[in-house]
Amino acid sequence: MIDYKELDEMVDNVWRIEDDLALIGVTKEQALKLADEYITEITELYNKHGIEKRQKAIMLEDICEMADANDPEQLKLVCAFTADYGLLFGDTSGDHKITCWLRDAPLALEMQRLVTTRREKRDIMQNIAKCTKSESSPSASHYLEVFDLLASNGYADGISDLSVLKDNLADVERIINTHTGFDKIAPFVYYQVLVRNSKKMLEKPDYQLNPESLFKYQKYSIDTDNGKNFDTYTDYLQLYIDLIDIFPEADKELCEMCYLDTSNLGSWNYDNADAEDIPMYIDDKIGIKAFFAFDEGLNEFEFFKKNDVNYDDVADYENAHPQLWKSVKKKLNAVSGKKVCNILENAEVIVKELSLENPIKSEDLLVFQGCSYQMIADYISDYLVEKVCCIISDKPGFRKESV
Repeated sequence: MIDYKELDEMVDNVWRIEDDLALIGVTKEQALKLADEYITEITELYNKHGIEKRQKAIMLEDICEMADANDPEQLKLVCAFTADYGLLFGDTSGDHKITCWLRDAPLALEMQRLVTTRREKRDIMQNIAKCTKSESSPSASHYLEVFDLLASNGYADGISDLSVLKDNLADVERIINTHTGFDKIAPFVYYQVLVRNSKKMLEKPDYQLNPESLFKYQKYSIDTDNGKNFDTYTDYLQLYIDLIDIFPEADKELCEMCYLDTSNLGSWNYDNADAEDIPMYIDDKIGIKAFFAFDEGLNEFEFFKKNDVNYDDVADYENAHPQLWKSVKKKLNAVSGKKVCNILENAEVIVKELSLENPIKSEDLLVFQGCSYQMIADYISDYLVEKVCCIISDKPGFRKESV
């Protein structure tokens, strides 16, 4: 029996392009015009900066080698190419073009804004980290709210006398009120002292916080869950989020910069936490690793246009032959110049050489070659991610350590 109510709900929940356009007050005709204007703007930019129109992967490399991210136009080019999923060079029209524009243009803009903002916040953070004494009047008092939060969420479990914690929190507030800029990062200050000095905060009367210690980098073990550490990191992250809520006057983006710059937990957050609005590095927040280096995917290689290769078989073969990646990487590292254009020009030769050098059953030849091309594409994508990250910044707060 057909459940018409359920069917109606499914129909109602189907995504429609008109709904997204209505949210921004734009008609389809206006969206197409705006998409064309965006394409023209980016085209004029790469022409202005002497970037030859070629395959997007090659152009992105050329842009990264030319670009100075302190130049807004050049940063815009890097962001536009990184965020592009087919609008700039894909064969798009009608609703498809609008869909690409709705995703690509805002993502590029957000990426540029975030890079610029993070740089500004890092400069501010570095000045605050000098721990200069302030003569300004005290900010609003919040230490009792912090105390109530800790007392209610189990932070002080097993401690019978909470007066030590309360007094030490009051002293943290005093430090916040007597150091320049600390009021803007008050949630981060409390977070750092509560995470790194919990025992002293709970048990040592008149604990004296060293403000400079707040900005020292700490590396946590984040690769393996030993049954305790991941739960601890989850508690840390929840504490940070709860503290942010207590201080509405604090600079949230500045706090994120401090959080990401003082430990490697930002790498753990994205990979393991489900919390919303968590501090993330730019390559996670924007999704740099998800960009398309090739508009046509693997069909940019003639091999996939000429041969019917099952992508699931390619993935299975790659998983079953992890040593192949080492062979592919060795070949690519030997390419003269190791530039994207050189790799693409030599891809067919490289795959043929790999086919001759590795013992392969005749029935596995196509999937082996498909897997080799897939690895070449992955190599190029990872290489371009590295290029983009180097333009943005190679410092914490901007990129994960693993990139």
